[in-house]
Amino acid sequence: MNMKQLVSLCILTFCIITFAAAQESVADIRKQATLLAQQEKFGDAIDVLDRGLQQYPNNLDILKDEAYISYLGRDFQRALQVGKDIVSRDDADAQSYQILGLVYKAIADFKEGDKMYKSAIKKFPKSGVLYSEYGDMLTQYDNKKGAIVQWEKGIAADPNYSGNYYFAAKFYVDENNIFWSSGMSHMMASVFSI
Repeated sequence: MNMKQLVSLCILTFCIITFAAAQESVADIRKQATLLAQQEKFGDAIDVLDRGLQQYPNNLDILKDEAYISYLGRDFQRALQVGKDIVSRDDADAQSYQILGLVYKAIADFKEGDKMYKSAIKKFPKSGVLYSEYGDMLTQYDNKKGAIVQWEKGIAADPNYSGNYYFAAKFYVDENNIFWSSGMSHMMASVFSI
């Protein structure tokens, strides 16, 4: 190897090391955005996530953070668009649908929310959080009977998720059904005393 080749190799090695050091990990990007969001600097958090997407295009975790932080910052249009894009992907998970559901509830689009939750539960039938969130949306839509059906399905599908027990017990207390509310309390105690 001659001197010219050695210098070229050193420069190439330096460039690779510099580029690798400039790349932040997905975890670092998400942590930085979360810290900014906790300080209610939602625009800055979105900027961090957008820069992260330049490094990691279409990264599901960064996109979910962008939808959720947009929701927190009350940028519902952006949260809705990003959320819809996410759930149209093959790798969308239950949390992706949960975030989009929060947006539908916030903008009171119960018709689209209803369709989305039905699709999500069909895709993730064991997700207690989806049943819980769907039931919560139904109560906002003044459909308490539909809500209790979802919470009871959620209890059956995912007995370790406490949200469905909570909402079901609250429903039965509100309905003055002491037998069921007491039963729900005992069921919660037995499930979570492990």
